[in-house]
Amino acid sequence: MITQLGIENIKADITFLTKNETNRFADMSIDDVIQLMLRKKDHKQKFKNSTEYQELKGRMKKVKMAKLPFRIVELVNESWKYGKCLPYRVELNTGVRDGKLESQQRKKQKRIFRSKLITQAKPHEDALHIFEQINLLHGTNSALLPMIDETLELIPSGRLLDQGRAPMGGEIDKGGMRGANTVNQHTLSADTIRNISLCWDYAFRISNRAALPKTCPL
Repeated sequence: MITQLGIENIKADITFLTKNETNRFADMSIDDVIQLMLRKKDHKQKFKNSTEYQELKGRMKKVKMAKLPFRIVELVNESWKYGKCLPYRVELNTGVRDGKLESQQRKKQKRIFRSKLITQAKPHEDALHIFEQINLLHGTNSALLPMIDETLELIPSGRLLDQGRAPMGGEIDKGGMRGANTVNQHTLSADTIRNISLCWDYAFRISNRAALPKTCPL
């Protein structure tokens, strides 16, 4: 009876996550994710080998990769696991330099880092709901906005020149356009949401007339 009740609880969490996955978990709060993580930990002790727990585990991975600040924690943990390069700000925040961490050390650092990020993120949760819908950022100024048509599409400089149209922004005389396969010929340069300050700084420096604060307020 107890086992069946536990399985039903896991199924209830799976149903909740399935429902929320349709809108990329946008309605879930930081506290919702924390409570699910705690319940998953409890389920693991009793039902680790059940098919229901394995499904819950996979769905929780999706949640953590969709929601901020948990996405950052997962990406950093992966860097520690495989010895990948860390963003400089993460190194400052954790005191851990690039390099592979052993399992127990990695789990300890992950808990500490997650706790710090959650504390920092909670006062800005409304803004994070917007940020977590963003996959990539392109740093530019507002000069091109009046020229964007109803498709709301940013077109690479190379494609515009091929069409005989003048680019409103983007490199046309530096590394991004030197060669047939350089980035701005056919694609757009971009960065992830964790480097929003870098994109902001780029947009400010490129246009000295941009009405932007010198440092990113986010």
